[in-house]
Amino acid sequence: MPAASSRFRGSGRLVFGQDAGMAPWLDHLQVGGPSLLGGEAVTARWFANHSRGSNAVGGVLWLTSLRLVFIPNRVERFLRRAEWTSRLDEIIEVRVANAGLNRTNGALRRRLAVRRRDGVDYFVVNKVEAVVASVRLAAGST
Repeated sequence: MPAASSRFRGSGRLVFGQDAGMAPWLDHLQVGGPSLLGGEAVTARWFANHSRGSNAVGGVLWLTSLRLVFIPNRVERFLRRAEWTSRLDEIIEVRVANAGLNRTNGALRRRLAVRRRDGVDYFVVNKVEAVVASVRLAAGST
C-alpha cells in the first residue's frame, strides 16, 4: 500500500493511521478527496454519516488545513446527495452530541456536532471523542 502522503497528492501526513478504522475494501465506494485550495493540505479523514433531517448520508469527512469537508460516497452521489463544506474559521463550536431517539439519522449514537452561524450539522463517526479533539484543534474552537 502506498504511503498516506502519496494517496493524497503529496498533501501531508494523516492524523490517524489507516484513517481511524477506514476499511480498505470500502475504498471502492469513495469518489476521492476534496479539491484542495492553494496551500491547503489534508490532515485527516474518517468514514462518516452526515445527518440531514430524518436521514443520514454516507461518505467521508475530510479535515484539511483550511476546511472540514464531507463528500458523499458513490451511491449517495448517484442519488444526488450534495457535498458539505465549512471553512475552519466559520466553526463556532465542536462537541460530542448526546444520543437521541431517531433511528434513521444516526441519532441513536453519540455524534460529532459542528456549530456554525447558520446551524448545527451532525456526523456519525467512530471514536467520536478523538474526532472532536482533532477538529477542535484545527478550528481553534471550543
